[in-house]
Amino acid sequence: MPKKSLVFRNALPSSSAEWRALSQRLAHREICLDFTGIDSISDRDLDDLLSAVPREWDFSEYEGIIAIDSLSSSMDESLHQAIERRKNAVSLTPLKLGLKPAVPPPKPAPFRSPSLRPSLVGGAALGLLAVTGAFTLFKAYTFFTGYRVSQQRVVIGAVNASNSYKTLQAYLEQKLVPDDFWKHFRGEQVQVAIDAGTPERDLAYPQAISLVNEHQWDVAFAYSPIVGIAAEDAGYETIGVMFPGQGQYQASIFVSKNSSIQSLDQINEKHTVAMGDFFSASKFYMPSYEFYGRRITVLSNIPTQEIFNLVRKGKVDIGVGILTKEESDFRVLKQSRDIPSSGVYLSPKLTASDQQELKAALLNAPEEIKSRKQANYGKGEKPDFEYFRGIVRRVQEIMACSDFRKNPVDFFCGPAQTAVRIEGRINGVEQKGNDYYAVVNQFNGQICPLHITDEVLKGLSIVDSAFKLQGYYVDAIAAVPKGSQCTKQTPVEIFQPNQIELSRRLDADRGSGS
Repeated sequence: MPKKSLVFRNALPSSSAEWRALSQRLAHREICLDFTGIDSISDRDLDDLLSAVPREWDFSEYEGIIAIDSLSSSMDESLHQAIERRKNAVSLTPLKLGLKPAVPPPKPAPFRSPSLRPSLVGGAALGLLAVTGAFTLFKAYTFFTGYRVSQQRVVIGAVNASNSYKTLQAYLEQKLVPDDFWKHFRGEQVQVAIDAGTPERDLAYPQAISLVNEHQWDVAFAYSPIVGIAAEDAGYETIGVMFPGQGQYQASIFVSKNSSIQSLDQINEKHTVAMGDFFSASKFYMPSYEFYGRRITVLSNIPTQEIFNLVRKGKVDIGVGILTKEESDFRVLKQSRDIPSSGVYLSPKLTASDQQELKAALLNAPEEIKSRKQANYGKGEKPDFEYFRGIVRRVQEIMACSDFRKNPVDFFCGPAQTAVRIEGRINGVEQKGNDYYAVVNQFNGQICPLHITDEVLKGLSIVDSAFKLQGYYVDAIAAVPKGSQCTKQTPVEIFQPNQIELSRRLDADRGSGS
């Protein structure tokens, strides 16, 4: 197959990762580079361009992958020097290392004349090797073959257990290097930390959402589309997907096979349903959307396996969740609309270069590290949350009027109620018994006290004391009498933790204009 001729002109790669990807194609002789119109390329970019090319290649072998006639005299000399550095396994010239060569280096011969090529080991290289030794060469090699980032610390954030990311952590600690050679030479390393759940308990979704909103996670493994939506809204870039190959999935509303309930229309307040975490897409949001307009007795915040057990034992009439082939003793009343998968995200606080390097490091990780048994991610199309966002918004409006602390639960707002959004900053917290009133200075200029219980505060898992809510930004939804708004004299009730989102960071697009 003939090589593809790649003409650079003024469209040079913009990152080390792109140069190294191009180098892989050169090494396989897939392309021929045309440098027409290019007067100069930095030494660093040229070293990256040649990083995958075999060091043992003779100068003449480059003629098959480089259009010799396209080289200007300055490009000819720069490229020749880069090839010389590559052949001698030296990634930095003596002057860049701050060292004086033992003898002045010879002037490189023109690249177009392989017969005039210089000695493989010139005086400058001998001087460099004599002074720096194998250690410097090793450091130069690990610097230019690693992923260079300006961050001194990279935080991997995830909802699920940190055990799944231990091998990824070790891999990144090995592959990430400071973008300053001398820092790397002195032994400085890029620290990789994990902020995630435990084998016993996943990280609470409100806590994960808050950390994403505050850009505390450099790499976010969303695990759930609820956290994925929060990451997108906070400006994170999607670079991959979790559960690769799975795609969209569905939740089910189910009963035992011998249940007398034959359809969703038969469900009423005399029936009991076991539902999961208030932030679960499959065990709360999707079934709540299907239950709209009904009054049902609810057991809430039930773990997945316990939901199955309660239905099997006849302690509840209805269960919700994702059914597998193993759960063959249930009958499905309603299968939900598609639920999008979750993604892998990079923080917007990272520099563009760091984003490129981290993306390359993550996607180029060994398949074992990305496997389902470990970090469970890979390449894939960006999850489409558009339709699911509408479902989440609708359920949040229902939750404003649905008090899950009292049974039966109304999955609707009454004719005298309406749901309103409250956005602002908490400035003052008052305790009354086991209840708290957080005063919100709204962006619209109004003051709105939020009535928050200890139970809700515990479900948020963000602060251990209501008084620590001081200064947090709030995005909440609650019910008020139809035709009215929340005012200083009429506090609104926060029944469930999914009614409120807290963050210490104010999004630029919110009403304050900051």
